[in-house]
Amino acid sequence: MGMILGGMALDLLNWMMNFNYSVNKSSLYQVKSHLYECNYDFIPILSSYIDIDSYSEKLTQKATRVEVFEGNRLIGLIAVYIIEEKSLCYISNVSIIAVFTGGGLATILFNKTLQLLRLYNVKYIQLQVDLSNINAIAFYQKMGFKSQITNENKLLMILYLT
Repeated sequence: MGMILGGMALDLLNWMMNFNYSVNKSSLYQVKSHLYECNYDFIPILSSYIDIDSYSEKLTQKATRVEVFEGNRLIGLIAVYIIEEKSLCYISNVSIIAVFTGGGLATILFNKTLQLLRLYNVKYIQLQVDLSNINAIAFYQKMGFKSQITNENKLLMILYLT
């Protein structure tokens, strides 16, 4: 028997269907605008430890980016560096514009990233997260990451792909 979606769930589904997912389609301007819009949602604030202009250029030129757009607006971004000879991936950035959080968009974007990484035969994924970013740590744990070591105020997390 089919499942009947309630009004709110159906609204959320329709809203999320208006999004477009892509890989490496965003421009430098879109990445930069996105990071500036998310700046104060990072813990700690992104601009307190990174020059956003330079970081945007680096991500646009060197990272593999899994993106979600609403129209032409980049609303979600996961940027990774794939080291194929080591079957390793390092996640450099995970960001969703605040008004789009809480509806499962980060999980969908993350799952799309995992699909892509499996195509590259990545065996494990690493990332670092600030110890004070409790929500991010909980999200990564939900996605299957295991805590490894702490270095000053950062936690190294690893996900092994099968």
